[in-house]
Amino acid sequence: MPTATLDRLLSNLLDNAQAYGVPPVVVAMRRAAKGRVTVSDHGKGIAPDDLIKASRPFVRLDPARGGSGHSGLGLAIVD
Repeated sequence: MPTATLDRLLSNLLDNAQAYGVPPVVVAMRRAAKGRVTVSDHGKGIAPDDLIKASRPFVRLDPARGGSGHSGLGLAIVD
């Protein structure tokens, strides 16, 4: 994976955790045939049905949070 792509993925996940989650934010990496990076926080999370929606471009689960500079692309890019 190109470094710029990994930077974008981590940036999107960390921005979402900071904007919508509850501290602390934990980043974990696992090296395997298919590497895995997880970013987690202590917020309530996203319901499984909403996670499918949130992975689509320009979908925002809470339109009231529109003033924060987020466009609804973060999780779509990560996906």
